[in-house]
Amino acid sequence: MYGALLGDLIGSPWEFNRIKHEQFELFSPACGYTDDSIMTAAVADALLHDTDPASAMRAWAQRYKPQRGGYGAIFWVWLNNPDDEPYGSAGNGGAMRVSPAAMLGTTLEQVLQLATQVTVVTHDDPIGLNAALATAHAIWLARQQASPAQIRDALEQCYGYDLSRPYEQVQRECRHSELALPSVPEALTCALLSTSFEDCMRKVVALGGDSDTQCAIAGPVAEMLWGIPADYLAELRARVPAAMLEVIDGLYVGGGLRTG
Repeated sequence: MYGALLGDLIGSPWEFNRIKHEQFELFSPACGYTDDSIMTAAVADALLHDTDPASAMRAWAQRYKPQRGGYGAIFWVWLNNPDDEPYGSAGNGGAMRVSPAAMLGTTLEQVLQLATQVTVVTHDDPIGLNAALATAHAIWLARQQASPAQIRDALEQCYGYDLSRPYEQVQRECRHSELALPSVPEALTCALLSTSFEDCMRKVVALGGDSDTQCAIAGPVAEMLWGIPADYLAELRARVPAAMLEVIDGLYVGGGLRTG
């Protein structure tokens, strides 16, 4: 989804230069796509063409190198060993790449089935899988025009997340973590407290956490809630490879695009 790729771009300068304020340039020369965008495109490719998600991830990793950062060490080993089984990850990587499942599923049941299919190839730990399902669920509900309060209630009931903390508390308590807990509930909280796509991005970066991945998680929810400004989409198309965008464009066929 565009919101995931934009979140990745916007958050990328701040992953290792963490800030606790919202006064930053959204699209600076330091912005670049990371493994989050590459793997989101891989998942979209697999689901659009009904192919094996693990094979798609490995093919896309060979095709593109992240402009910022790299692949996690354990994930990189998995990518380079085609016979490797899932490695029990409880990280946030499943959640950051799951948004295509929420776009392509026609029912919540199908969304969660697709999300499971693309997640368990690596993140078969219940915490990691739960985070991906919660993210896909949130995006789906926002697509159905559920309110932030309705989404919050559903996620708290289904996944046991506490999404009711005020932003100031979440920001104060946030520390950089690539684990699904606490990083995914933090990102979803920002999306549900936001008033626009830009506001969501600024809130996530100002957490001072795993900014690119958390923005990639929150971005699709904010996109479905508020839409994306046309000039943001122009920035995305100027900064991300055309082949990657072509795959992501396929998620929107017949579904339209809401612009903010």
